[in-house]
Amino acid sequence: MQVQWRSQQQAVLQAMQVPLYQARQKTAPTSAPENDDFFYRIGPLYLSSAQPLPVALPRWLEDLCIVLDSRPVAVKEATTEAGVWTLQQCHQQLQNAQGKRQFWQQLSNVLMSR
Repeated sequence: MQVQWRSQQQAVLQAMQVPLYQARQKTAPTSAPENDDFFYRIGPLYLSSAQPLPVALPRWLEDLCIVLDSRPVAVKEATTEAGVWTLQQCHQQLQNAQGKRQFWQQLSNVLMSR
C-alpha cells in the first residue's frame, strides 16, 4: 500500500525536519529462474520437489533415510539425472502394495549399480 501524505502532514514533517520517506516500488526481476524445483540429496540419490520438504517427513522417506543412513540435505541442483527421483512420483507410486514393492525394487537396483 502506497502512503499518501497530505499537505498538512508534509508541512509538519518538514517543520520537524523529519525526512519524508516513500516506499519503493517493487521491480520485476529481470530474469526469471529457470527451475523452481527444490533439490535434496539423500546418500547417493537426489530428490526433487515443487515445494520444500515438510518438517515431518513422510514415513517412506524416513525409512529411506534409515536405509541410506543419511538425512535430506538441500542442494542447489542435482548433478546427475540418473539418480533424480521426484517426490510427487514417489507419492503416487507408494499408494498401493504393488507400487511399494516396485519402488523399493527400483531403489535396490539403483543402489546396487553404484
